[in-house]
Amino acid sequence: MNTDLKHYLVIATILGILFFMVLFIPINKPDEEILVPTSVPSQPLPTKIIPSYSNSKPLPTLIPVETGTGVKEEELAQEIKDLSTQKQELRNKIPLKLPGFNIGFDYAEDKFIVTLDSPKANSKISFEAWLKANYINIPLDRFLIK
Repeated sequence: MNTDLKHYLVIATILGILFFMVLFIPINKPDEEILVPTSVPSQPLPTKIIPSYSNSKPLPTLIPVETGTGVKEEELAQEIKDLSTQKQELRNKIPLKLPGFNIGFDYAEDKFIVTLDSPKANSKISFEAWLKANYINIPLDRFLIK
């Protein structure tokens, strides 16, 4: 009787394993044929309808509305490019020592630092003249004058 019980246990275990395999392991089916059309079916082209306006009023003329600020975008883009280019050129020359003033750059403030020599009034005049002559597109508010 002991061997019969072992046989039942082995058979039950095998059936249990097969049952779980059927439930949890997907069986790969051979790929089904997928029909792909070889050509696009010919569709009728839309019909062009030309309306007759002989008995009706003429259509109004549409005038496009200008939506702008008055400044041409190209000019504005060029000014920004010139400012950026001149700012980069001056930043590449830092530290710059000239008669009457020195120029550095503060990266935290993103501004140039101008240190004026004594007398400061004369040095400021010479700095502003130098700025207008060399870097006209960089405004004075981009400089911290000390």
